[in-house]
Amino acid sequence: MSVAQLQEVPSESMMLLVGSPGSGKSSFCEQTVLQSLAIERPIIYLTTECAPSKTEARLKERGLSEIQKGLLTFIDAYNETVGVSVPERLDTVYADCNDLSSIDIAISKLQERIGRKGILLVFDSLTSPYLFCGSEILRFMRHTLSRFAAKGNAVLACIDEGCGKSEDLVAMMSLSDGVIRVETEEGKQFLNVVKHPKLKTIRLEASLEPEPISLEERVIDPDALTRFLRGKEAVVRREVGDFVNLFWPNLAHWSGMLWDPKRFPMMVYDMNKEDAPAMVKLMKENEAVKRVFFPWPKSLLLRFFPKSFSKVKDMKKLLKEAAKSEERLRSGTFEYLEDASKTDEHYLRIYEALNAGDSKTSAQRWLSIPRLWRQGRLRDLGACEDLRGTGTLLRRNA
Repeated sequence: MSVAQLQEVPSESMMLLVGSPGSGKSSFCEQTVLQSLAIERPIIYLTTECAPSKTEARLKERGLSEIQKGLLTFIDAYNETVGVSVPERLDTVYADCNDLSSIDIAISKLQERIGRKGILLVFDSLTSPYLFCGSEILRFMRHTLSRFAAKGNAVLACIDEGCGKSEDLVAMMSLSDGVIRVETEEGKQFLNVVKHPKLKTIRLEASLEPEPISLEERVIDPDALTRFLRGKEAVVRREVGDFVNLFWPNLAHWSGMLWDPKRFPMMVYDMNKEDAPAMVKLMKENEAVKRVFFPWPKSLLLRFFPKSFSKVKDMKKLLKEAAKSEERLRSGTFEYLEDASKTDEHYLRIYEALNAGDSKTSAQRWLSIPRLWRQGRLRDLGACEDLRGTGTLLRRNA
């Protein structure tokens, strides 16, 4: 069992996170939110201890990037409670910890706005409402939170241990479908699974605060890139050649998938996202590279490109030019399946290149999938076979 498994809150369940102040409950909630957003699970984040802007800032520090509109919404039960006036946010509904009915109304309002099941409500935390309303919080948990979970959703709520009567905490744990205690011993963090609707009870050592990762800045040599792009005969790395056996990058990719199948595609996407601005900057600063990518005839043609690529004929035009760039980069080839495509739904078959020639491999070009998937342009993925090998079908929803 892993921490990631514990952060997959099952539908139709209410999980209670118990721990002393500062033990890492909020960190657990934030990691759970990021993991859920990665699989496009809608989140209602209810904050009682700080403003949503601070919660959002912490999520961004942990790696939150651009997400689909409406996927992450907030209930601000902090500012009204402490009497602070703040500018209204379109993604936020406001409530007061003194009034549990206002929190109930806010949850219902966002649930109706999202308009689907599978929502994860993160309640961080129950401590302030309990301090204001006492044991009335038990009725709220049974009526509001349990009802919300029973409608095909899930709840992750946390409470500070020792903030009230021990019998009230026992009652909260009894009302919950699962209970996880966050404990600290000698500077180490442990997750003690007291009960869980799907997993066995266990005690795990965990680090809820990830160590910062320092990445060296990647430097692109414009002269080497220009020579590489100008033709197959321009060998850049004469000692080892410009092409490597595809076994090695594929081994790295699939090892990463086995290591963490949910986070690894996002990591690849973030890496590819960093490459685009670097390449744009390079083309602005180096005319030779710009001329290789966009010779003057192509720059002229780009002026006549359609603004939307929903239609098959327009997507075909775009991918025809993109295919030329892929071949120039010698990273692979792809084929647009015009017969299978239709408006707002487009299919490609992608191949990796074994070398600078025309030979192809049956291995799918895996890196392209998470990059486009995370940008929201691809939704469905399936295998397709023909006489030339195995490719990949990608459907685009505009």
